[in-house]
Amino acid sequence: MHSDAFRWQLCAPEEAGLSRSGLDAVRAMLDAEIHEGRIPGTITAVARRNRLVFLEAQGWRDPLSRHPLPTDGLFRMMSSTKSVTAVAVLAMQDEGRLDIED
Repeated sequence: MHSDAFRWQLCAPEEAGLSRSGLDAVRAMLDAEIHEGRIPGTITAVARRNRLVFLEAQGWRDPLSRHPLPTDGLFRMMSSTKSVTAVAVLAMQDEGRLDIED
């Protein structure tokens, strides 16, 4: 395996320079959002240095039937991709790799 290849197996956070307590805080914050009804569920993946250190599904695929959200669940992004693209374009402009005036 090439040393820069992404490793899909779950690694200890410390192997990638992250703390387990920090990831526990992310889990707790997302649990609170689900409990308060602000979001039905979430799939969270955290990777650093080509290592997957956190992959967890929390909450419900369907809140009414209480079907749990699986880690391989799919979402309809629809117009959500526009904001992601806008952030990417602005980041590239800040880095000097793109000039939106061209």
